[in-house]
Amino acid sequence: MAGPLKGRLRQLENQANTKILSRGQVQGELTWDLTHIYENDAAYFKAIGELETAVAEFTDRFEGRLDGAETIVAALKDYEGILIRIDRLSHYGELYVAVDRTDPVYLKNYLNLQSHLAPIHGALAFLQNEILSQDTGVIQAAVDQAAGYAPFLKDLLRYKPHTLSH
Repeated sequence: MAGPLKGRLRQLENQANTKILSRGQVQGELTWDLTHIYENDAAYFKAIGELETAVAEFTDRFEGRLDGAETIVAALKDYEGILIRIDRLSHYGELYVAVDRTDPVYLKNYLNLQSHLAPIHGALAFLQNEILSQDTGVIQAAVDQAAGYAPFLKDLLRYKPHTLSH
């Protein structure tokens, strides 16, 4: 057998004989420190509840009321904050599962998050449709007022000709 092939076969044999450790069996300094995202699971679960409250307040404040550039910009600022919260929660839940898919606590926590995120995403779905229901001039005024949201709004504008009206 050729040298490189023999070496690769030996490497594969070693991998096959290597015991895969659970996260709890790995030295702490070799694992991700997720306390930079949430201090502990209690803080994580609390953040899920706070996100649900923030989404309810967001929909109460903006759903059916995106009728001008200023309101659209205000909604996008709040929406950005909600997306950041979702991102942090998702990373915390997913990183534990990515490390050890056999741990029932990690899986339960991740699935719990997913069960909360599904209705949250549904509640937020109004935003893009309501923005698209505005005249192009209103959306362009929002672009002009908030350059940071211009890529998002310009991307939405591409879909405007293909969007059904209310």
